[in-house]
Amino acid sequence: GIGGGGWRGGILADRCAQNGGRKAVLRHLALLQLGVALGAWGATFAYSELPFAFVWLHARLGSGSSLVWLSAQASLALAIMTPPALLMGATFSYLVRAAMPAPSLERRKRKRRRHEPSTVGSTPSLGRSLGLLYGVNTVGAILGAAGGALFLLPALHVRGAVGAAAITNLGGALLATTLGWSVAGTFSRTRLLGWAAATGVVAAVGWHTLAPWNPLIMTAGMYQYVSELDSPTRKAMIAFTVDPYDLLFYDEGIASIVTVARHRGSGNIWLANNGKVDASSQVDLATQVLIGHLPLAFRPAPERVLTVGLASGITAGAIALHDSIRVLDVVEISPSVVRASHEFDAVNHQPLDDPRVHLYVNDARNHLLLSPDATYDLVVSEPSNPWISGISNLFTQEFFELGRRKLRPGGLWVQWIQVYGMSGEDVRSLLGTFADVFAAAQLFRVDSDLLLVGSDSSLSLDPGAFDALFQDPAVAGDLRRAEIRGSRAMLSHYLLDREGVLALAEDVERNTDDNMRIEHSAPLTLLKDMRRSNNRMLEAAARLAVQSGVSR
Repeated sequence: GIGGGGWRGGILADRCAQNGGRKAVLRHLALLQLGVALGAWGATFAYSELPFAFVWLHARLGSGSSLVWLSAQASLALAIMTPPALLMGATFSYLVRAAMPAPSLERRKRKRRRHEPSTVGSTPSLGRSLGLLYGVNTVGAILGAAGGALFLLPALHVRGAVGAAAITNLGGALLATTLGWSVAGTFSRTRLLGWAAATGVVAAVGWHTLAPWNPLIMTAGMYQYVSELDSPTRKAMIAFTVDPYDLLFYDEGIASIVTVARHRGSGNIWLANNGKVDASSQVDLATQVLIGHLPLAFRPAPERVLTVGLASGITAGAIALHDSIRVLDVVEISPSVVRASHEFDAVNHQPLDDPRVHLYVNDARNHLLLSPDATYDLVVSEPSNPWISGISNLFTQEFFELGRRKLRPGGLWVQWIQVYGMSGEDVRSLLGTFADVFAAAQLFRVDSDLLLVGSDSSLSLDPGAFDALFQDPAVAGDLRRAEIRGSRAMLSHYLLDREGVLALAEDVERNTDDNMRIEHSAPLTLLKDMRRSNNRMLEAAARLAVQSGVSR
């Protein structure tokens, strides 16, 4: 849009300058700024319709990797962004023409220069003007990107940031109008004050009439959950995303948009990042609790522990129940998630109030890079899904190798992986990537989640070690609420050891920083129900391992 606007705007600006001079150029420049402001303001009304439009397109075009479906998704963004972007692109072309000397003045200068001595090395005024325009444009691009992401969006959210940008364009329209008056010789302070007052009124009215924004609809995650709708109608979507829930928390943070809501019927509380549910008080409880306690059956008394991802705080709270732990570092990239986690205080044992828990609002890779080698006895990595850009590099071979260096001798790394929304080959790739890095590994499954335990030391399935977990009343009670009532129930989730995992993942390309395989391939099956096929694949591998004696 910006490129096309600049190309077409240049042609129109030339024509405008030839017919009406600088005054006409400035008048059209003011109209362009007004158009950008109106386009941005109008786009807020289109934003709230995007989820419904997405569902409508999905119902008619289907999903998957077809070019038609991918193009249809892109068209939703293009339809909203292109009109104001065209006007933004044309703005620079008109600014260049406004900076150029008037044709008659330029002709007089050329005549005068014929009778004057050469001024080699002098800088033409046009060059200075254009250089200044390009410089301001560059600085504006930097400030716009930084200010929008770091200040406007967190402070004003999407609607407010768009409104603030529209008001800025209104100011630009007033400035261009004022310059036009100066060129025409009709400038007056009274006129300026009147137009400034009118612009302020328009800005105030526009700010208070921005389109409504329903957080439950806008963060419904239709890009992943559209296939769960009973029908593609507006009524059905509202019944699916809004009617059953009470909104508890909503924040548009720097790292993600975080939503927390409670189901009115079941009482289940869920937390979503950018519409993707990452934790809940009931549905995901077993996974969140088990991943916190399971590794202590392999290493009974860890002292220094790291968890990657806070989310609901249930996993961190489960780990903190163990008395042996002296330090529990929690790394969470989103400050909004930290605040949202308190909505789960009734079920997460309030780990952030524990003096042994140290919270780091940081990227997990950065945290590990800054940590000395051999720092932790246990690392529990439970980030969001590996197909998400920015999260995917927490599932690569290089990241696991980095994490292995941060473990003390005999230390454990526990990794969460999902079996839904990814093809069997993608699941095998992640499993093989993990098993390649650690000398010993054990694989467990909880519903549609996989828990991988890795170490450079041997990992034996000792029933006595699992029994010992239930000797602690606090730990046993925490496991019971996840429907895990004894060591046999805990061991029933076991699938494969390292040899079985490697046999399953044989001849599958691994996920690395260089190829980012999962980030690019997993979205192609995001809307397909892969749970059954992947679970059948894992169960078949487990049976084969038992029959062949590979897995013990």
